[in-house]
Amino acid sequence: MAHTESCRSLRFTPDGALLLTASADMSLLAVDVQTGKAAARRSAAHAAPINRVLPLSERAVASGDDEGAVHLWDTRQADATARLEVHSDYVADMALAAGEQCLLAVSGDGTLSVTDLRTGKVRARSEADADDELLSVVAAKGGRKLVVGSGAGVLNLFSWGHFEDCSDRFPGHPSSVDAMVAFDADTVLTGSADGLIRIIGILPNAMLGLVGEHAQDPVERLALSADCLRLASVAHDSTLRLWDLGFLREDDADSGDEAAQAPEAANGTHVGGQGPTSTSGRRAAEAASAAASCAVQGSRPWIAEDARNASESGSDAEPALPKKRRKERKKGGKIPKRDTSGSKAFFKDLL
Repeated sequence: MAHTESCRSLRFTPDGALLLTASADMSLLAVDVQTGKAAARRSAAHAAPINRVLPLSERAVASGDDEGAVHLWDTRQADATARLEVHSDYVADMALAAGEQCLLAVSGDGTLSVTDLRTGKVRARSEADADDELLSVVAAKGGRKLVVGSGAGVLNLFSWGHFEDCSDRFPGHPSSVDAMVAFDADTVLTGSADGLIRIIGILPNAMLGLVGEHAQDPVERLALSADCLRLASVAHDSTLRLWDLGFLREDDADSGDEAAQAPEAANGTHVGGQGPTSTSGRRAAEAASAAASCAVQGSRPWIAEDARNASESGSDAEPALPKKRRKERKKGGKIPKRDTSGSKAFFKDLL
């Protein structure tokens, strides 16, 4: 068994040699991809259940927990290089602003934080939004803009260097935006609690179409392949679905006018469900209509992150969850507190 509690997050290291996992049992684990065996473990890595892990480079890792703490690790050292009490609630998502050497984190306390990886100190933190949780974050426009998904379904756009408050808001998602990846500098893909995976244009802000759907089950995590031709999604329907994004590349080669036809072009193969399906015409039409009516005024993420067990939120998850239930779902429930060779120092107690 990899962990004694739920496994909440997993990411490949940039070289693909190790798979890092984070758990509610407060441990971090490194798995050798070639052998499939556990390479090393760091027990008691946090004082609270770990919610997210993010490899930053071959030897740097960040992790965030249910109590809002962010830890920075150098795999050549046995202990964390920085332990930051950044947020007052769970860390919902993290991303790397590579050009600025900064770690971005968003939290259930409604704030965005920016941590300087060179100094190990928090550079900035946005003003708290007491009425809304911030659940997902990516960099866009070559790092000049940060796109942050919220529990209310609004995309908040922050300009780099101006982190106190967002510079633009783009409504349109009827439910929370729980997952996001940057497809290119001008386009992000969002996963929402209504089960739809959308294609969103950034500045000008527009809903361009759909990649696919998980029926009406909330989409929990998205991961993009290195060549941006495949998208993986996991949701509360207990399935992993793989989507062909080739049609988006074709749009880039053409005029881009076919983006709205994405629902018909993207077929998803899913694992753990009842067989392959494609996006229904009715829901695609509804989404296209919503996109047309709601049009208002990158760094690419590391691939492969898992969702928590769907049973943690119950099988009857509504498209728009109350804030308390969203917190329980993101945190996975309360529990009592309590180069590979370089990684062996970081993961102190080897298996």
